[in-house]
Amino acid sequence: MRHIDVKKNGELLIKEDITVLAKGKRIKRGIYREFPMRYKRNGINYSIDFDLVKVLRDGREENYFTKRTDSSVRIYIGKKEIFLKEGVYEYTLSYTGM
Repeated sequence: MRHIDVKKNGELLIKEDITVLAKGKRIKRGIYREFPMRYKRNGINYSIDFDLVKVLRDGREENYFTKRTDSSVRIYIGKKEIFLKEGVYEYTLSYTGM
């Protein structure tokens, strides 16, 4: 589920909830989410500003790191040394964009 607030200056504040079922196969330590930062549509180039505000797992702050490419940013959520127990997890990402 995604909730978007549009501020008067055009900035977006987005809260995104992602529910996953981890079985230790594809989701072992956490999840990742990729955001396009540059793209082309109908011959027009677009560029998006992006700032991560908060990352939660089950309502508590969660470790994450980001990796940028020329056209996107990927957020890796979780710790590489901690394996998730099998179960349902709720991730919440809050970010701004323009």
